[in-house]
Amino acid sequence: MLSALRPAALAALLGLTGASPGLADRPRDLGEAVERALVSDGLRGAIVGVAVREVASGRLLYANGAGRPLLPASNQKVATAAAALLALGPDWTWETTLLRQGDVESDGTLAGALLVRGSGDPTISARFGGGRAAATLERWAEAVRAAGVRRVSGEILCDDSAFDAVRVHPSWPEDQLTNWYCAEISALTLNDACVDATVEPAALGAPPVVRLDPETAFVSLRNEATTTRKGNEFGFQRKPGTNEIRLTGRVSAGTGMEPASVTIADPALFFGTVLRECLGRAGVKVEGPARRATAAEAARPGVPLAVHRTPLRVALPVCLQRSQNLYAEHLLKTLGRATRREGSFAAGAAAVVEALTGAGLEDGSLRPADGSGLSRENRASADALARILAHAARSPHGDLFRDCLAAPGEEGTLKKRLLEEPARGRVRAKTGYLNGVSALSGYADSPGGRRLAFSVVVNGFRGASAPAKSLEDAVARACADLAAPR
Repeated sequence: MLSALRPAALAALLGLTGASPGLADRPRDLGEAVERALVSDGLRGAIVGVAVREVASGRLLYANGAGRPLLPASNQKVATAAAALLALGPDWTWETTLLRQGDVESDGTLAGALLVRGSGDPTISARFGGGRAAATLERWAEAVRAAGVRRVSGEILCDDSAFDAVRVHPSWPEDQLTNWYCAEISALTLNDACVDATVEPAALGAPPVVRLDPETAFVSLRNEATTTRKGNEFGFQRKPGTNEIRLTGRVSAGTGMEPASVTIADPALFFGTVLRECLGRAGVKVEGPARRATAAEAARPGVPLAVHRTPLRVALPVCLQRSQNLYAEHLLKTLGRATRREGSFAAGAAAVVEALTGAGLEDGSLRPADGSGLSRENRASADALARILAHAARSPHGDLFRDCLAAPGEEGTLKKRLLEEPARGRVRAKTGYLNGVSALSGYADSPGGRRLAFSVVVNGFRGASAPAKSLEDAVARACADLAAPR
């Protein structure tokens, strides 16, 4: 075990006291708490990094393998979100604009096209649309009609050029691209680049009822599932490169279902197609299809008909509390576009490191490949994550950043963890998980007001993640609790 400070010195730094009668089994200090958790059989052979830093001074209070770059899983989002917030500020705003290109004739015909110009907003979705994926586009359709347009002679042109054309990171798992956390990344995105499918049982032996949101001809659904007396075992598959979705399996009679999100191919055309359908329902006929705009078409002047604006601060809690990968990737590519004029994975990764220069990172301690942590090419040391957290906390946006992290017992990835006091009231953190990888990084506040930044990253364990999570929780709990009076 490599510790920056031995337990006695650490206790002095944290202001810890000896155990009171009746609490003899309680760890006396952070070092002891970590050491107890590390002896778990489930962590045998695993690689562990632990770092704890005092936020105000940046001082390292505890380290165990803290400098070794490891797979951070979704703790990569800590770096991505902090970099975007520090470089762009919370009020940096995405704009998605609908313009008409051409004049409106006396009969209500737009002699030209409608252009939708995206800048990377990830929030146009059911999450922010009152539970309806196309709510924003429905409002846009009404705005077009209110502008006197009844017919569009041209097409819906989709400009997603703010991001590059690489919509899936090459290191993402190919067999998981149907799952919501592997959604394609585009500067023009609707509903997290997914359709939400609600499955309900029908009569015994009949196919279940499937409702899609948004309802759109952009996807085709083959319902091969069956309603059975008991047992739910069904799933969706999408043929790679297409929007052909297939439902198979068994759906139990008498049960209600939560919507399942299924990714789509080509989010920009998805956006444009659903907009065209919303316009049709609003009484505006579009003669041409939705298609991607050429550079020349996107550069033509137009008259704005509707605009949707979202400040960056709105996206951060979804990224950090709910661990939404698409939001992290949009932050990454937005940062690349804003600072390096290139909305790509590579430019965004370089921009993240550049934006975090003030954190005092050691060379090679943070090596991003994507924004979310889904790629197994990401590397971050526990100390790099603790330094980033401490640096972000000292910034003018420190309280905002902390509040965007998950809180125990509340909505988000810590809803069922660290539920006991005082951790429940003093910890904010980001979880992370991949096969064989688990991590937890965040803040813990002592009763006296001292804020600590901690990071625990575990790689290479086999089987369940429970022992790794126990270690993570032990560190978070110790940071929050060991300074309390005994």
